[in-house]
Amino acid sequence: MKKILLCLSAFLLSIAVTNAQEKFTPGNNVSQKLVKRSDVAGFKSEPLKNKANQPNKIALEEGERIVGYYTTDDLDMSGQSSLGLPSYPGQLEAGIALTPNEISKAVGGQITKVRFGLACPVGASKVSIYPLDLNAGKMYQAVSEQEVSTTVAGWNDVTLSTPVTIENGMSYVISFKYTQKSTNTEDSYPLLTDYTFNNNASDYGFMVYGDLNKNNQPGWFTMGTQYGNLCIQAVVKGGSYSDDDLSIVGGVPQTIYQKGGNMDVSMSLKNLGNKQANSYTLNVELDNNVVDQIKTPVAVSSQEAVYTYKFNVPSDLNVAEPHKLTISVADINGTKPTVNTDDDSFSIDFNVYGTEDVVGKQKTLVEQFTSAGCPNCPYGYNFLNALNAKRNDLAWVAIHTDYGKIKDEYTTTEGDNLVVLEVSVFPSASFNRAYIAEPNLNPNGTTAISIGINDSYVDSYSTAFSNMIDNINSSIPAFASVNIATTYDKTTRKLKINVSGEGNNNVKSILKDDVVCVYLTEDGLTGLQLSGSNRIPNYPHDHVLRDVVSANFGDAINWTGANTYSNEYEVTLDNSWNADNMNVIAFISRPVKIEGNYITSNVNDVWVSNTNMVKVGETTGIQKPVITTGEVKEVARYAIDGTQLNAPAKGINIVKMSDGTTRKVVVE
Repeated sequence: MKKILLCLSAFLLSIAVTNAQEKFTPGNNVSQKLVKRSDVAGFKSEPLKNKANQPNKIALEEGERIVGYYTTDDLDMSGQSSLGLPSYPGQLEAGIALTPNEISKAVGGQITKVRFGLACPVGASKVSIYPLDLNAGKMYQAVSEQEVSTTVAGWNDVTLSTPVTIENGMSYVISFKYTQKSTNTEDSYPLLTDYTFNNNASDYGFMVYGDLNKNNQPGWFTMGTQYGNLCIQAVVKGGSYSDDDLSIVGGVPQTIYQKGGNMDVSMSLKNLGNKQANSYTLNVELDNNVVDQIKTPVAVSSQEAVYTYKFNVPSDLNVAEPHKLTISVADINGTKPTVNTDDDSFSIDFNVYGTEDVVGKQKTLVEQFTSAGCPNCPYGYNFLNALNAKRNDLAWVAIHTDYGKIKDEYTTTEGDNLVVLEVSVFPSASFNRAYIAEPNLNPNGTTAISIGINDSYVDSYSTAFSNMIDNINSSIPAFASVNIATTYDKTTRKLKINVSGEGNNNVKSILKDDVVCVYLTEDGLTGLQLSGSNRIPNYPHDHVLRDVVSANFGDAINWTGANTYSNEYEVTLDNSWNADNMNVIAFISRPVKIEGNYITSNVNDVWVSNTNMVKVGETTGIQKPVITTGEVKEVARYAIDGTQLNAPAKGINIVKMSDGTTRKVVVE
């Protein structure tokens, strides 16, 4: 996970190109100026709909390859990835900046063609390429321009009459001009991105040139990573590529796995060699020992090919030690690679647990990210209310932040830092801070995923999300109980909180780096809320985060015995808070790593293993660890009136699990 600045401000790249050389100037992020077609009233595409592909293989000559951040032939023509800037009508220019890291092996080669994808035709266009010196902060005039007489929905392939030779250390902005319309019709959203199927957006993968500050000073603006990479690719011929060269990157959705279970390793492979990789072998190493080989699992080309490898975690691994899985290129076309090997492997650090280490799950932490100034955020409230009605295990906290021009009265500094950690869109929510690896659900690669679901789809999606939560809780179990005892003095308004618990024999090894976090929330609040174009003055706000009683991202677990812990807290409630409507939420999570002003944790390593919740002044029951001897299974099922069922029955079913927990499920 790239470093994230621990503050809500961001920077744009504002570059003028009227002179031969122009200095970069910092400013404010303008990604909020973009509008998704799917966010416009009247858009009928179902939320989270799978992409509709429009593949088109560009004709490549010998020695040519595709370069860019947009790494597939697929285009999402469903409307979910269609964007525009209807508030800025007139001629705009959309582009990407290929940095030296991205094109290091293309130095000495030439950009011979450019292709760009559109959601709808934009009439005539012009493709331009500008050299960019990031170290000096200077952008130069276009070195190649190609008129495009007409455009189509889908891929537009353009051959350059003046190819561009790639120089060492230089970046290149590749762009196309278009006329932006101001209406809310489909042709106002012509820009396409990989928003719905790629969660590795580049900082330079989406840029727009125009007068976006409306101050008669046009410039280039980065759009951030929220909406993915713009659909632009360069075709490069030549360079310093070797004959046989594969690049491979990969990862996993979590950092702890059950011994004897499976680890699904997702990887992307790309052929960077001059020759076609007709065969290749990947070595699989566990703790520096080769344990498997993968023989040509998928055909590769100059565009990314995706493959998922199912690794069986040995049952004899030591719980107390970290482990490393490495996948590397062993040979290409029967030859061991010897040059350009810096991108020939990736490694995964992980830990393991046994079934005997698991205790009963108590609650599921739901962190909702919302704002009074977010017009779609009421959809998020409606969705979570429906989800909450289907389950009895949600510890729900609503984290408010400022959005747009309306000041949200329920923001907190701690909440703003949580927004930076987890969020790319509003409204959104995380569930035990688990990383959801499905690109259609999580195109931005964050722990919080979109919950801006139209009310007509709430029932079906709340059922699907309930099942997703069950899968999360199964893949990331609890290793220690979370018990909360509170005492509240109404006179002094002092609240004392004790968070304690117990695990099984290996709990201190498994949770050696983990932390305890404590939230205070309040129900029954009201305040201003945008809902579409309406301003609702007394919108109901429940589950509102009032304070993080622990450190913002948690405190070290205070172990009091071989497998027990106890953390003590004291806080004075603000006079404006109603203690009768307040809850304490405590949970155990992975630590959030911070270096200076940056969050450096990997997105798949901030997960929450167990949570509990209690009203202020009350105490949860003391839960002892329950040893599970295998997969958590259903042991009994009841109707809502307590009648035991022999099979699932339509309506609400109460399901008792083998780990001692119960689940409320809806059978349709």
